[in-house]
Amino acid sequence: MGKVRRIVSQNVDGLHLRSGVPRVQLAELHGNCFVERCERCGGEAVRDWEVETARPRPAALGAAGPGRPGR
Repeated sequence: MGKVRRIVSQNVDGLHLRSGVPRVQLAELHGNCFVERCERCGGEAVRDWEVETARPRPAALGAAGPGRPGR
């Protein structure tokens, strides 16, 4: 048996990082709600609290969905 080289995670809770998995060996498909990234330099910091990183996007014109015409 070989060694685990990479971990691919769908979790956003940051438990893989907190467990000691090096960031370079971790692919977080849906992001991490505890990592804050500097828009200027690209540096990252793991916080003890959930950071607000998602910005609301305007709905596509004509997109059907709950409360939208065309559904």
